[in-house]
Amino acid sequence: MPDSERTASGYNILRTLRRWLPFPKRRLPPGREADETEDDTLPVRPKERGGPPLLWCHADSAEELEHLAGLLHRLRDEADELEFLLTSRELVSDKAFGQKFPEGVAIGKCPSEDPAAVRRFLDRSRPDVCLWNGSSYSPHLIEATVARGIHLINVNVTFPKNIWRRARVVRRSLRQLMEQFGSVYALDESSYQGLLKFGLSEDRVHDAGQLTTLPPVLPFDEVLRNQLGRAIGSRPVWLAFGVRPDELATVLEAYRDAARLTHRLLLVLRPANQREIERFSARLAKGNWNIAVRSRGQEPVYETQIVLEDTDNELGMWLRIAPVAFLGNSLTRGGGTDPMLAAGLGSAILHGPFVAMHKPEYAKLTAAGGAVEVTSAKSLAEAVCEVLIPDRAANMAHAAWQIESEGAEVIRQVELDILGCLNVKGHTQ
Repeated sequence: MPDSERTASGYNILRTLRRWLPFPKRRLPPGREADETEDDTLPVRPKERGGPPLLWCHADSAEELEHLAGLLHRLRDEADELEFLLTSRELVSDKAFGQKFPEGVAIGKCPSEDPAAVRRFLDRSRPDVCLWNGSSYSPHLIEATVARGIHLINVNVTFPKNIWRRARVVRRSLRQLMEQFGSVYALDESSYQGLLKFGLSEDRVHDAGQLTTLPPVLPFDEVLRNQLGRAIGSRPVWLAFGVRPDELATVLEAYRDAARLTHRLLLVLRPANQREIERFSARLAKGNWNIAVRSRGQEPVYETQIVLEDTDNELGMWLRIAPVAFLGNSLTRGGGTDPMLAAGLGSAILHGPFVAMHKPEYAKLTAAGGAVEVTSAKSLAEAVCEVLIPDRAANMAHAAWQIESEGAEVIRQVELDILGCLNVKGHTQ
């Protein structure tokens, strides 16, 4: 089956079933096998047991590998001797990518399905546990990994609903493949139920949710928070952060409309890029807005309309003060701002339609009632006024916090699973 016919759930049936069905294997031209199947960047581990344990993490792409960064940092905190190997379909050489992970992580390319390439890969790396991210599988590699006694854990698993339209031999082969994993963490409730119906045992499948990297909890100055709280008093506050220059006019128009309906409304404005501060300041001065600039130590007074948040360390405080946060980089084709930053601090979330970089997180928040999409100044103003109603803001903030907490719980479940596997293999945390 060509790549263009991959199902929406991410399964490539040809790749998945190549090991069991009589498809011809792709053979490399003579003399090119070593060049295309062996990655010299992989670490060579000694054959003797007793060295530091190695966790091998695999995903289809570098973007999917990034979802594991938070888990790996937690594992390093729990077991500082633990080593990590990351692989994907394509070799990632970006230095900035490696800096998102714990120090010393090795990054390489996953071998092809050629048996010789698989054998060389496992001989060189000798992992103790494999964490497979996603639902696109390499059957021969998985089978060879299990044959060496390496425990496999599968996370962020989606169930292909169209599998029921496939031949029985296809369904049986896919089930046999998935049974090679000691633990399977379903991406959502639908996938969890589908995997159980498919025949996987309840002790193997976990209704976990998405495993992704949660942003760090932003610190704040409690004394300063109390001081600004007294200055603000009972005024309603909404925060707009991650705002791009091409979104500023929409945010200001929304504030003007919302302020007509919400008495003494205060906007806290933070640009997406702090290098745009001067540009924002000039725009606000030109519009005759009454502003307080935080880098100058200015506090909001009775006449203040907008607080320009241009410091390096106050975002965490404002997320705790403002019950409503608009997340920029989303009204135009920007890709969105990570919503978990606000969700974990109890903010009701507003955002634009362009959130492709964090689409799963926004989808979960919206489904739970923790986020609302806006598309214009008018809809943003209406949403701000509606969400500032105390009960509505509290309900949305609680829903957002629950989603963030579930993400932390998934990380903890998988972390304990991995550490448990290493204990079984004789490694000490």
